[in-house]
Amino acid sequence: MRGVLGGNAGSFFDGVLTTCASQVGQIMLTLPNAIAKTGLIAGLFLAVSSACMSLWTMYMLITLYLERKRQLIQKGLWFDANGKRAIITQYHEVIGSLLGMWAQIIVQIVIIISLVGTSFAQIVACASDVYYYDSSKTKREWTLIWGGISMMAILLPTLRHFRVVNIVALIGTTYTTWFIVAAAAKHGITPGAASRGPQNLQGFYVGASVLFSAFGGHAMAMEIMDAMWVPAKYSKAYLASFFYIFVLTLPHSISVQLAYPDANLQNGMCMGCCPRQGQGTHPSS
Repeated sequence: MRGVLGGNAGSFFDGVLTTCASQVGQIMLTLPNAIAKTGLIAGLFLAVSSACMSLWTMYMLITLYLERKRQLIQKGLWFDANGKRAIITQYHEVIGSLLGMWAQIIVQIVIIISLVGTSFAQIVACASDVYYYDSSKTKREWTLIWGGISMMAILLPTLRHFRVVNIVALIGTTYTTWFIVAAAAKHGITPGAASRGPQNLQGFYVGASVLFSAFGGHAMAMEIMDAMWVPAKYSKAYLASFFYIFVLTLPHSISVQLAYPDANLQNGMCMGCCPRQGQGTHPSS
């Protein structure tokens, strides 16, 4: 079934969709604070630079993936006796095929640690965001709730079944982004906001780390490419996803910094900068 609601989704559209969903989300709410820590000019430079490095890295990984695929086809290992694909390729296997078993094991360990850390951070961040809107429960209670919700993802058999989830997530993320832009535009530009630089070296480092992590994820991208019907097209899908990501993340990061520079520096989550419902002024005013 290859419809919009189909599970066997490996088209170019699915590659773009899943890459967009894997690159944006919770990090979108922290990017304005990262811009505040680095300064607007330096933050934009770091964002564009990290994106360019990410695109080049992904291009090299695609080349390595296709080379490994070519070698396995020549050895007769890519397809089984019935002509169906017998190999599922992951990030650490591509690296290991070129650098050896020890490199494969090291990369696999690093990816596991990274995914575990990201999962915990994502759950805690979701709980913190919901607590901002509804403090009737403690952050610990919200963390347990979101942990249970996140575990429901295991019911989705493969990456190809994430299509509907990705569409819903991107619609919500896009709406949130432009709501923030509209709120900042309504507030107006604060004099001198564009020329503010980093407060200290530590803050600059933290902001730069967030910017690099926002545009530098590759481990999941390898599996997205492997799930596509034509993996060679993933370079274009990855590039297309970055155009969407830039349109999604940079306008709201810039607008929040220009409208609420002081609150943006103090709040790790940019929704804390916007007026609450029914308030005509900033909540920290």
